Amino acid sequence: MKKSIPQLNLPKTKELRQFKAEQEYQRAVSSQFLSNAILVDNNSQIVESSRGKRQEISDVVNEKSDIIVSFDEEYLTPVISQKKTYDFRSWRADPEVKRMWVYATKPLQSLMYILEVDSPVEYPHQIPNDNTYNEIFNQGKKDKWKFAYRIKHLYKLNEPIGMRELKAKYGIHPPQKLTYVSKYPPLVKNVIVASQEKIF
Repeated sequence: MKKSIPQLNLPKTKELRQFKAEQEYQRAVSSQFLSNAILVDNNSQIVESSRGKRQEISDVVNEKSDIIVSFDEEYLTPVISQKKTYDFRSWRADPEVKRMWVYATKPLQSLMYILEVDSPVEYPHQIPNDNTYNEIFNQGKKDKWKFAYRIKHLYKLNEPIGMRELKAKYGIHPPQKLTYVSKYPPLVKNVIVASQEKIF
C-alpha cells in the first residue's frame, strides 16, 4: 500500500505573487531607510547624514577623543599659515585625544578651529628643528613647553561660536587648561568634524 504524501500548504499563485510583492516592498523601504540613516554613537556624534556625506570612524567624537583648548592669537596665526607645526603645552593629554577644538582668546573670543594632532613628544625628546618654535622647544627655553603635539590637519568651523553663545547655548566657559568636548552633547551634535572647512 502506497504511503500518502502530505500536502504542503503553499500559497496559491495569486497569493504567492502578492506575498512576493510585499517582500519586495519591504526590502525597498528598508534599503531607503538605511541609505538615509543617521548613525549616532553614545555621544550623539553623527557618522552618516541623510545627505549621504559620510564620516570616517576616526571622525566620531568619543569620551576622550576631543578637547577644547584656548589659543592666544599670537600662537594661532602661525598655525594657520603653517609656520608653526606643533602645539606646545605644559601638560600631557589623555592618550585617546586626537583633536583640539580651538577657542581663540581676545580679541576674537570664539570657538573657531579644530586641530587634528598626534600623540605628544615630551621634552627633552626632540622634534624636527625646522622652524623657530621647534628650536625653542628643542632647546628647552620655555618652561611651560613640556609637550609638543604635531598638528596634522586644521579645520575651520563653518560657523564660529562666540563666547556668549558658548555660555548661553552650550554651557561652555573658555577653559584655562582643557575640557572634553564629549561633556557637551549639543555641541557634538551641531558641529560635525568632517563637515567643517579643511585648511590643510
